Amino acid sequence: MANCETHNLPVLELEPHQICEALRCVLHTIIFNRALGYVVPKDVDSELFDITYVQCGDPGVEARVEARIADFCAAVDKRPAELHQLQLSFYETRRRQAWFGTQDERLYWEAWVVSVLVLQPDVATLQQQQQQQQHGQGQGGQYGGQPQPQQSQAQ
Repeated sequence: MANCETHNLPVLELEPHQICEALRCVLHTIIFNRALGYVVPKDVDSELFDITYVQCGDPGVEARVEARIADFCAAVDKRPAELHQLQLSFYETRRRQAWFGTQDERLYWEAWVVSVLVLQPDVATLQQQQQQQQHGQGQGGQYGGQPQPQQSQAQ
């Protein structure tokens, strides 16, 4: 990987329920922008975040990305308190002559490193979100989408 350009993205600080969707957004965006050849752009509205990202429109690529995201999330579930990294690499395959026939060789030309730090939501925030859902406030609520101030309790 001597001639491989590596891009280290800033650490994504995410709660466990955000990891899969955030990786979908990042990975599909990178793949779409680095795709060689003809692609059919497919706009996707994020299920969790208020953004739209683009996919290549290739079911094979989508399936591989989903499989790798599932593997990554399974690894995160086993060790949630660690910093996790995922690397997306681009390469071309060349055949080279070996001692006993030919051998495929991967020549990497670009790599993207995505680091994820798993945040554990505090109990007060979770209770507040549950109360909002029970009361039908949803997002926005009384404060127009701004985080509601925490009230301190004197003991």
